[in-house]
Amino acid sequence: MPIAARTAVKIAIALSLLVPGAAGASLTVIPGLTVQNRCGKSIIFVARYQDVRRNWTTLSEIGLNGGDTKQHVAGMSSPVLYYYAESMDGGKTRWAGDQNVRVDGKVYPMKRETLALNTALNSYRLTLTCR
Repeated sequence: MPIAARTAVKIAIALSLLVPGAAGASLTVIPGLTVQNRCGKSIIFVARYQDVRRNWTTLSEIGLNGGDTKQHVAGMSSPVLYYYAESMDGGKTRWAGDQNVRVDGKVYPMKRETLALNTALNSYRLTLTCR
């Protein structure tokens, strides 16, 4: 088989892997959530967000050291995020709101935030700073 024909076959195979199966469907990559801890203290972070199927789901406690950034901690289909965070030094520093949400048997007073989408990175970013 000539090189041009082999190349055409490879391209056709590659395109068949990318083209959606259903008519009218489109390829969509759900944006990720990046959490940046710009506070010098280690914190725990919990969140509630809409997942790929637009169902509300919770993110159990994750830890972030002071100055750390965790990328793609969740795939979000909506810019609306409810979250709670507190420092690991006994909760002296915290980010809280008035929406009580139960996560793993504990109730957290979550704060509502509408995040901006960074289209170049396909990511929502939440930056936490000490008060």
